Amino acid sequence: MSTLNLSTTDPTVHNLLRFGIFSTGAIAYTFTESLLKNNYGFPKHQIQVVAVVSRELEKAQQFANHFSTIGNTTSKEKNGNSEMDSSSILHQIKAYDDYEQFFNDDSIDIVYIASPHYLHYEHCKMALEHGKNVLCEKAFTINAKEASELIELAKQKNLFLMEGMWTRFFPANQEMMKLIKNGEIGQITHINVSLGFVGAKRQPSKDHRLYKLESGGGSLLDCGVYCISSIIQIVNGIGCGKVSKIQSFMNIDSQTGTDTQCSALIEFERFDSSGYNNSQPIYATFHCSFVNEFSRILEICGSDGIIQVHNSFHRPTSFSVIKQGSTRTYEFPKENDYQEGSGFFYEIKHVLELWREQKIESPIMPHHETLSVMQIMDTIRQAHQFYYPKEKEEPSSSYVNPLKPTIQ
Repeated sequence: MSTLNLSTTDPTVHNLLRFGIFSTGAIAYTFTESLLKNNYGFPKHQIQVVAVVSRELEKAQQFANHFSTIGNTTSKEKNGNSEMDSSSILHQIKAYDDYEQFFNDDSIDIVYIASPHYLHYEHCKMALEHGKNVLCEKAFTINAKEASELIELAKQKNLFLMEGMWTRFFPANQEMMKLIKNGEIGQITHINVSLGFVGAKRQPSKDHRLYKLESGGGSLLDCGVYCISSIIQIVNGIGCGKVSKIQSFMNIDSQTGTDTQCSALIEFERFDSSGYNNSQPIYATFHCSFVNEFSRILEICGSDGIIQVHNSFHRPTSFSVIKQGSTRTYEFPKENDYQEGSGFFYEIKHVLELWREQKIESPIMPHHETLSVMQIMDTIRQAHQFYYPKEKEEPSSSYVNPLKPTIQ
């Protein structure tokens, strides 16, 4: 794995990580609070938030002021002395309303991008072109073409780039993957996953972002991405990542043109150690919706048993292994009992570990799996002639066929 193209010859620089926060939305607040609540094993004051940018300067200033206050309070209360008080650092958070000025800030090592996902490509590209490492929220982009270009650009510039699919970093998910790879439930045959919630349905009008086609709205990019990412993680984890068939169903809202719910059956080819396809395929199904409540459960069926990830698989805190009529349940920290802050703790910890090791790609959320997820979503949308506005200008070049995947 390649190492980071560090901008300084200081041998200790990889022990200092300075974040720039792109966006001041709710998820950016949650992420930043988690980031500042723990030093993650780094020396004192070596994790910093140095800048924030928003289209509205007032929002950026409010964000910076909020975390100066939160940071000071947290440090004093937790440590009972001024030695760990980070006020001198947190008061230096710079607020920008100009993207160019933000990306030209030499004090920023890595940018956390939490803008709406239809803008991820534009904002990630700007960050990479300015030599910034990038952690980008899901969905990574709106299609595989955009994802592929960003991945290639990051590799050309030798910069860190990762999709912030937080599900993968939870201890429950990591333990589940370990059991699957070790053959705990035998040969995987089926994967079933669903994620549905009533979100935009509660809105008085269809102005909610989930209904806005121009904003990358729809259930597939918003919640289906969790389902497909989990499927890809499992099948790649056992070396069966090649898609052979996709059958899908999509409900398109007649007024807005966005998908309110989607279901699909994906067939993955299975190869033996010699490379021959001589056994039954793996079948994976998913259901996603923002107008209906679903169970939010992930189920992995194998020849020797079943693994069930309990409610809210996208932020897992427990799962069960069912074998020969007996059930063993694995419990992990609950929603409000994470070591520090929210469930972002585990994702952030992983990023910091990679930074220390000077790695530009995550083994848990690798580039080819991010791309594979986008390829599958592209193919589903294409089958239903569902294009986003900027794709309509060149739809034929916006898609990468997953039946000829780059999945490894």
